[in-house]
Amino acid sequence: YGQLGNGTNQDKNIPVRIGFLYSTIAAGGRHSLALKKDNTMWAWGNNEYGQLGDSSNENRNKPVHIYSSLLGDYSRYEIAAGEYHSLLMGRDGVVCATGKNDVGQLGGGTYADRNTLARIGSGYIGITAGGSHSFALEEIYKNDWFWGPLPENHLYAWGDNHSGQLGCGPIPQFSNTAIHIGPK
Repeated sequence: YGQLGNGTNQDKNIPVRIGFLYSTIAAGGRHSLALKKDNTMWAWGNNEYGQLGDSSNENRNKPVHIYSSLLGDYSRYEIAAGEYHSLLMGRDGVVCATGKNDVGQLGGGTYADRNTLARIGSGYIGITAGGSHSFALEEIYKNDWFWGPLPENHLYAWGDNHSGQLGCGPIPQFSNTAIHIGPK
Protein backbone atom coordinates (compact mmCIF):
# COMPACT_ATOMS: atom_id res chain seq x y z
CA TYR A 1 0.00 0.00 0.00
CA GLY A 2 3.02 2.30 0.05
CA GLN A 3 3.18 2.46 3.85
CA LEU A 4 6.99 2.61 3.73
CA GLY A 5 6.74 6.00 2.00
CA ASN A 6 9.70 5.44 -0.33
CA GLY A 7 7.77 5.97 -3.58
CA THR A 8 7.21 2.27 -4.35
CA ASN A 9 4.86 -0.48 -3.23
CA GLN A 10 7.66 -3.02 -2.86
CA ASP A 11 8.39 -4.81 0.41
CA LYS A 12 11.83 -4.12 1.90
CA ASN A 13 13.77 -6.25 4.37
CA ILE A 14 16.25 -3.47 5.17
CA PRO A 15 15.48 0.09 6.35
CA VAL A 16 14.95 2.68 3.61
CA ARG A 17 15.30 6.43 4.04
CA ILE A 18 12.12 8.31 3.26
CA GLY A 19 13.11 11.81 4.22
CA PHE A 20 14.61 13.87 6.98
CA LEU A 21 13.68 16.43 9.63
CA TYR A 22 10.97 14.18 11.12
CA SER A 23 10.39 14.55 14.86
CA THR A 24 7.51 12.14 15.60
CA ILE A 25 6.13 9.06 13.86
CA ALA A 26 3.08 6.80 14.24
CA ALA A 27 2.44 3.52 12.44
CA GLY A 28 -1.11 2.37 11.75
CA GLY A 29 -2.27 -0.93 10.31
CA ARG A 30 -1.22 -0.13 6.75
CA HIS A 31 -0.54 3.60 6.90
CA SER A 32 2.02 5.87 8.51
CA LEU A 33 1.99 9.38 9.97
CA ALA A 34 4.86 11.72 10.77
CA LEU A 35 5.46 15.20 12.07
CA LYS A 36 8.38 17.23 10.79
CA LYS A 37 10.39 19.57 12.97
CA ASP A 38 8.51 22.50 11.40
CA ASN A 39 5.31 20.93 12.89
CA THR A 40 3.81 19.94 9.55
CA MET A 41 1.96 16.62 9.38
CA TRP A 42 2.69 14.05 6.67
CA ALA A 43 0.91 10.77 5.86
CA TRP A 44 1.31 7.85 3.44
CA GLY A 45 0.17 4.28 2.79
CA ASN A 46 -3.29 2.74 2.65
CA ASN A 47 -6.05 5.33 2.41
CA GLU A 48 -9.08 3.11 1.75
CA TYR A 49 -11.13 4.81 4.47
CA GLY A 50 -9.52 8.26 4.30
CA GLN A 51 -7.17 7.60 7.22
CA LEU A 52 -4.50 9.84 5.69
CA GLY A 53 -6.78 12.88 5.93
CA ASP A 54 -5.83 14.25 2.50
CA SER A 55 -9.43 14.62 1.21
CA SER A 56 -9.12 11.46 -0.90
CA ASN A 57 -9.29 7.70 -0.59
CA GLU A 58 -6.24 7.19 -2.80
CA ASN A 59 -3.29 5.16 -1.48
CA ARG A 60 -0.05 7.16 -1.30
CA ASN A 61 3.43 5.64 -1.57
CA LYS A 62 5.14 8.96 -0.79
CA PRO A 63 4.49 11.32 2.14
CA VAL A 64 1.74 13.88 1.47
CA HIS A 65 1.30 17.06 3.51
CA ILE A 66 -1.87 17.10 5.63
CA TYR A 67 -3.31 20.45 6.67
CA SER A 68 -6.22 21.37 8.91
CA SER A 69 -7.39 24.83 9.87
CA LEU A 70 -9.34 23.24 12.76
CA LEU A 71 -6.30 22.94 15.00
CA GLY A 72 -5.51 26.56 15.76
CA ASP A 73 -1.94 26.96 17.00
CA TYR A 74 0.44 24.76 15.02
CA SER A 75 3.42 25.02 17.36
CA ARG A 76 2.98 21.45 18.70
CA TYR A 77 1.12 18.42 17.46
CA GLU A 78 0.66 14.87 18.64
CA ILE A 79 -0.33 12.06 16.30
CA ALA A 80 -1.72 8.57 16.76
CA ALA A 81 -2.62 5.87 14.23
CA GLY A 82 -5.04 2.97 14.58
CA GLU A 83 -5.73 0.17 12.13
CA TYR A 84 -7.68 2.39 9.69
CA HIS A 85 -7.95 5.74 11.50
CA SER A 86 -5.72 8.62 12.56
CA LEU A 87 -5.81 11.19 15.35
CA LEU A 88 -4.09 14.58 15.50
CA MET A 89 -3.94 16.90 18.50
CA GLY A 90 -2.95 20.56 18.35
CA ARG A 91 -1.14 22.45 21.11
CA ASP A 92 -4.36 23.91 22.45
CA GLY A 93 -5.74 20.40 23.04
CA VAL A 94 -8.04 20.24 20.02
CA VAL A 95 -8.31 16.66 18.74
CA CYS A 96 -9.20 15.85 15.13
CA ALA A 97 -9.76 12.44 13.55
CA THR A 98 -10.01 10.92 10.08
CA GLY A 99 -10.54 7.47 8.57
CA LYS A 100 -12.75 4.46 9.22
CA ASN A 101 -15.51 4.96 11.78
CA ASP A 102 -17.63 1.79 11.71
CA VAL A 103 -17.53 1.40 15.52
CA GLY A 104 -17.13 5.08 16.44
CA GLN A 105 -13.30 5.08 16.64
CA LEU A 106 -13.23 8.65 15.29
CA GLY A 107 -15.58 9.96 17.98
CA GLY A 108 -17.65 13.05 17.41
CA GLY A 109 -21.04 11.36 17.71
CA THR A 110 -21.20 9.75 14.25
CA TYR A 111 -20.38 6.46 12.54
CA ALA A 112 -19.53 7.99 9.14
CA ASP A 113 -16.06 7.49 7.67
CA ARG A 114 -14.12 10.72 7.01
CA ASN A 115 -11.29 11.49 4.59
CA THR A 116 -10.47 14.88 6.11
CA LEU A 117 -9.63 15.78 9.68
CA ALA A 118 -12.76 16.59 11.70
CA ARG A 119 -12.72 18.19 15.14
CA ILE A 120 -13.96 15.78 17.79
CA GLY A 121 -13.07 17.51 21.05
CA SER A 122 -10.83 19.89 22.91
CA GLY A 123 -9.09 20.35 26.22
CA TYR A 124 -6.93 17.22 25.94
CA ILE A 125 -3.22 16.80 26.74
CA GLY A 126 -2.54 13.40 25.14
CA ILE A 127 -3.92 10.93 22.61
CA THR A 128 -3.36 7.35 21.49
CA ALA A 129 -5.11 4.89 19.20
CA GLY A 130 -5.63 1.15 19.18
CA GLY A 131 -6.88 -1.00 16.33
CA SER A 132 -10.44 0.39 16.29
CA HIS A 133 -10.52 2.47 19.45
CA SER A 134 -9.06 5.75 20.71
CA PHE A 135 -8.08 7.39 23.98
CA ALA A 136 -7.56 10.98 25.09
CA LEU A 137 -6.20 12.34 28.35
CA GLU A 138 -7.66 15.48 29.90
CA GLU A 139 -5.96 17.48 32.63
CA ILE A 140 -8.29 19.16 35.12
CA TYR A 141 -7.15 21.29 38.04
CA LYS A 142 -8.79 20.81 41.42
CA ASN A 143 -8.22 23.14 44.33
CA ASP A 144 -6.54 21.70 47.37
CA TRP A 145 -7.11 23.72 50.53
CA PHE A 146 -3.37 23.65 51.30
CA TRP A 147 -1.54 23.30 47.97
CA GLY A 148 -3.90 25.24 45.72
CA PRO A 149 -4.67 24.03 42.18
CA LEU A 150 -3.43 20.48 41.57
CA PRO A 151 -3.62 18.66 38.23
CA GLU A 152 -5.82 15.60 37.97
CA ASN A 153 -5.83 13.59 34.75
CA HIS A 154 -9.02 12.07 33.35
CA LEU A 155 -9.03 9.33 30.73
CA TYR A 156 -11.62 9.17 27.93
CA ALA A 157 -12.15 6.36 25.40
CA TRP A 158 -14.34 5.70 22.35
CA GLY A 159 -14.65 3.13 19.58
CA ASP A 160 -14.68 -0.69 19.61
CA ASN A 161 -15.32 -2.30 23.01
CA HIS A 162 -16.17 -5.90 22.06
CA SER A 163 -13.29 -7.19 24.21
CA GLY A 164 -13.57 -4.51 26.90
CA GLN A 165 -10.64 -2.52 25.49
CA LEU A 166 -12.24 0.80 26.41
CA GLY A 167 -11.89 -0.07 30.09
CA CYS A 168 -15.53 0.55 30.96
CA GLY A 169 -16.68 -3.08 31.10
CA PRO A 170 -18.21 -5.10 28.27
CA ILE A 171 -21.16 -2.73 27.72
CA PRO A 172 -21.45 -0.77 25.45
CA GLN A 173 -20.04 -2.86 22.59
CA PHE A 174 -18.89 0.37 20.95
CA SER A 175 -19.24 4.11 21.44
CA ASN A 176 -18.94 7.08 19.08
CA THR A 177 -18.59 9.57 21.95
CA ALA A 178 -15.97 9.87 24.66
CA ILE A 179 -16.64 7.73 27.74
CA HIS A 180 -14.96 8.80 30.98
CA ILE A 181 -12.87 5.91 32.34
CA GLY A 182 -12.36 5.58 36.08
CA PRO A 183 -13.60 7.61 39.04
CA LYS A 184 -14.57 11.26 38.59
